[in-house]
Amino acid sequence: MNLLARASAWQLTFDIVGRGGRDHQTLVIRKDRIVIGRVASGNDIVLPSDNVSRHHCTLEVRADGTVIASDAGSSNGTFLNGDRIAPATPLRVGDKLYVGNFLISLARDPERVG
Repeated sequence: MNLLARASAWQLTFDIVGRGGRDHQTLVIRKDRIVIGRVASGNDIVLPSDNVSRHHCTLEVRADGTVIASDAGSSNGTFLNGDRIAPATPLRVGDKLYVGNFLISLARDPERVG
């Protein structure tokens, strides 16, 4: 799951931890809108697990650099710091975003690129 998407205004760095703390990975993506889900088609981050929906949630960077997490109508929900997220929930460095059995955290503030 090494992924570096091309061009855009923001670079985001995530730490992703799989089941039971295994499969830790750092991922850098250069996009303003990131889709997370179980299948490769239409998703920027693929989390292969039955408890992750095909298109589970999105992360979007606003013009001011705020990262917004939104559930995409997933079956199991998306959780931020233990609470089910509401539409347009801000994600900050250090927050814990749970998608199925995966923990995703923003490793640093978004950086402007090209």
